[in-house]
Amino acid sequence: MQIVAFYTDDEVYGFHVELFQKSLSLLGWSAHIRKIKKAEWLQATAYKPSFLCEMRDLYSGPILYLDIDAYIHDIDEYFFNNIEHDIAIHYIQNGSKFELLSGTIYLADNQVVHDLLQEWRSRVYFPENRGKYDQFVLQEILDEWIKFEKIKVDLLPAEYCYIFDKFKSKYPKLEPKIEHLQASREIKFMQKNNTFLRRLLGLRARPSNSLLRRRRRLGELAAAVGMEMPSGGFFL
Repeated sequence: MQIVAFYTDDEVYGFHVELFQKSLSLLGWSAHIRKIKKAEWLQATAYKPSFLCEMRDLYSGPILYLDIDAYIHDIDEYFFNNIEHDIAIHYIQNGSKFELLSGTIYLADNQVVHDLLQEWRSRVYFPENRGKYDQFVLQEILDEWIKFEKIKVDLLPAEYCYIFDKFKSKYPKLEPKIEHLQASREIKFMQKNNTFLRRLLGLRARPSNSLLRRRRRLGELAAAVGMEMPSGGFFL
């Protein structure tokens, strides 16, 4: 199984790359990681299906895609080797609805997956999908394809797409295997502080509680692998 990831060339994701790689190396794994130019967050996420199309063409065998802000605690090869369907992905329940999460995606090596990625790559750039998260577009496609029995989908357990704070309260006894650290919160905070008016007046917004939780957890995991948190930059 080949692990793949990409990141934008900026201080936030640059720090996560090192943490990602260290967590993988402790388990004896490595990944194909690609750096792309710094971009708006939505623009970067829209690149995901294009990246996966390339990776699916490049590598034979199963692919495990991970967002670069993940910390990998464990990779159960037996579990992944026994996935028999085309794609495995996690859905989180929000009220009466289920929302697909695209931070962890398992992809088989077959024509169905090739076709799915091509369709996803095309649709993220449809005018009606402008400003829509990549995972919402993927969910729409999968809903359609499942209905017409064009694809077989396995459900990834929550521990493989574990959002560090939301899932801790939702599944208090669950131990994460792949933990997502929500770097997008940092990006949105930086954008909020980078408005013309705030820069003109020298004003800074206060970090939200969810952002402070992220920073605390990031610090814990960084310390676990011997990394120091940046003293400035995006933590100011």
